[in-house]
Amino acid sequence: TFSKYINVKSLGSKVFINEIKSNSSVFFIEPAIRRFELKAKSSNYKLIFIGPVIKRKGIEDFLAVLSLVKHKGVEGHIIGKVVDRNLLKESIEQYNIDESLLPIHGQLEYKQICNILCKKSIYLLTSHIENSSNSLLECLCSGIPSIAYDTGSTKSFIKDDENGYITSIFQYRLMSEKVDEII
Repeated sequence: TFSKYINVKSLGSKVFINEIKSNSSVFFIEPAIRRFELKAKSSNYKLIFIGPVIKRKGIEDFLAVLSLVKHKGVEGHIIGKVVDRNLLKESIEQYNIDESLLPIHGQLEYKQICNILCKKSIYLLTSHIENSSNSLLECLCSGIPSIAYDTGSTKSFIKDDENGYITSIFQYRLMSEKVDEII
């Protein structure tokens, strides 16, 4: 049986349910995120990592992507508390990252994060374990190109090749190819 209040995913469903159960209140809510052109307007892009610098958040993968991007001058920005300094230092050395292209911001206020994100950014979600990423959802809703590992509820937010890209966990080479496509 239908409840009195129903939320549907398409206008067609609303019409259909109204025909079947005319005394229901059927709601259709337009999707907040729509397909957009995933192309950069400039070559001065920034790859963004948001979260604590720890192994399960995939900081090594983020730095691997940064090292593999073919476009010169792309910066990597790390926003979040540096919990594991040794891991960060070792990963920077392992991937031969030019530290002048890797600002480490630490924890920032919301407005400071917005100032970084609004300037030619691509958000990378490289977490190996993630339930539901608020940062990913915020970037998608803001129209910031986003590439994420297929972890947790990522597929609930991203329709691959429509409003972002999804790659399998640890597929940082494929993620770097997606960055190059965007740029």
